[in-house]
Amino acid sequence: LVSPNPTSDFIHFNFNVPATELRITNTMGQIIQDLKINEGVQQIQIDLSNQSDGFYLFQLMHDARLLGKGMFIDR
Repeated sequence: LVSPNPTSDFIHFNFNVPATELRITNTMGQIIQDLKINEGVQQIQIDLSNQSDGFYLFQLMHDARLLGKGMFIDR
């Protein structure tokens, strides 16, 4: 679950699967954030206030295996 969407500053990721990495990219494929997730963590908050308005993609992974992906909007 990603909220709020759209966002203007912070975005929250809540997940109930064991994940080891969260990667955020812009629509050009440039990596904006690549976060390693510690075992047991199920919620992450990311500050996007310094990012340009637009569409962003995210991938949630566990040991390089894709668990989920989606899109959100930064305004």
